[in-house]
Amino acid sequence: MFGLFAGVIVDRADRLRLMISTDLGRAVAFAWITVVVATEQMTLMILYLSVFAVGVLETIFDTASMSITPSLVQRDQLERANARISGALIAALLLYAAERLFCPDDFVTRGQMAAFLVRALGYTDNGGGDLFIDDDGHTFENDIDKLGTAGVTKGCNPPDNDRFCPDDRVTRGAMAAFLVRALGYTDNGGGNLFIDDDGSTFENDIDRLATAGVAKGCNPPVNDKFCPDDFVTRGQMAAFLHRALG
Repeated sequence: MFGLFAGVIVDRADRLRLMISTDLGRAVAFAWITVVVATEQMTLMILYLSVFAVGVLETIFDTASMSITPSLVQRDQLERANARISGALIAALLLYAAERLFCPDDFVTRGQMAAFLVRALGYTDNGGGDLFIDDDGHTFENDIDKLGTAGVTKGCNPPDNDRFCPDDRVTRGAMAAFLVRALGYTDNGGGNLFIDDDGSTFENDIDRLATAGVAKGCNPPVNDKFCPDDFVTRGQMAAFLHRALG
């Protein structure tokens, strides 16, 4: 609706200065919204006005950015320039969408598990860092060191345990061990709560996790199996942490 008026404004103003001004205006609007929300003064009227203001400024900016292009490039390069602008916008949208995805069905790696637990439990001490030899430069290296310092992880190559294997997937049994160490569960409910983990390295951890009400089995509604060797998904990890900490 405001597009026609935006065109009139753009035709009568310095487009570069207009783009800078509208960008600054949007920054101020978003900062104002942040302050209003933080101080718990947000109302529907303020929200409507904020959205309208940001929309108007964005319309003016977009109109000016498309109008200024012909004055910046040669006529025979205009099509390529517009294509690059559109491509950049699409790429930005795709990156934004990717960052907003949780990917609940993706399997959790040991490095991601470390990050989940460190953020959830607030570990801060990394023990000086470099606790393992195979995670140097890894995205989750600092989280892994914090988890190791807290005694929640012992490495992946006993008895040396100088490796963490950050990109290996986490099984449900290993996840039980992580959570039991992190949360200090000791009661195993008498043991043997599931029929498919007899002899598993993580059997006692699994029983403790189930006794604490964090694990419910993998074959509802019976839930007499734990599937200790199945890999954990990000969605399942979220559910485990919610039950444990919620």
